Amino acid sequence: MQEIVHLILADGHSEKLDVTHRRLVAELADVKSHEMMATVGPTLRNFKDSPSPRVITTHLPCELLPKQSREKKNKVIYVLRHPKDVFVSYYNFVLQYLEMIRGKPVPHTQEMFDAFFDDLIGGRDRCNFLFVHFESMKSDLEKVVREVSSFIGRELDNTAVKRVVESASIEVMRASFQKDHEQNLTEGKEAVDLNIFVKSGTLNQWKYSFSSEQNERFDNFYREKMMNCDLTTRYVVS
Repeated sequence: MQEIVHLILADGHSEKLDVTHRRLVAELADVKSHEMMATVGPTLRNFKDSPSPRVITTHLPCELLPKQSREKKNKVIYVLRHPKDVFVSYYNFVLQYLEMIRGKPVPHTQEMFDAFFDDLIGGRDRCNFLFVHFESMKSDLEKVVREVSSFIGRELDNTAVKRVVESASIEVMRASFQKDHEQNLTEGKEAVDLNIFVKSGTLNQWKYSFSSEQNERFDNFYREKMMNCDLTTRYVVS
């Protein structure tokens, strides 16, 4: 989604995107030491120096978003995905990233995942939120691009929409990340396995990872948490 928003702001011209501005991640703004700054790059300065409108990616829960997101009504795009696919994706990320980069043990994934449902419900009724399903992006990306562009106030003509759709494909994004990766190496920054960030982009990957017992446990947990949330009715518990 971050790539789509950047492409919309650039009228679909991917060559106009600046790697520094398109990789602003809120979690990396919490830099506690010069050593850590050297690892993640000059993130704080990038936040300050990026031109408006800034596009910031985050996995922070709604309650931890800056108060300006409520007071100034910043536009927030919340991407939903099948919760079981989110679970698998999150587990793989934690497993690979934390062990490889930080040398820390992997936390208990289910404990960290519990807050996912509470966070979703917490942001449900905010008028400055647009909820987009990953499955909708897979089935009709053009429609999603038009919805997002309208939401952020940047209407595109048909030609620009087509450019965005083409540049937001998983193949083009993988090539884009590879280019950014090579630029980081040139600048002496730490290399990170691209497969951590750009996976297959396919649906229902959980079916290859969940055991029958895990599936049953997750279904019971899901029913308990999401009984009254209309956002997740498309995710049939099976």
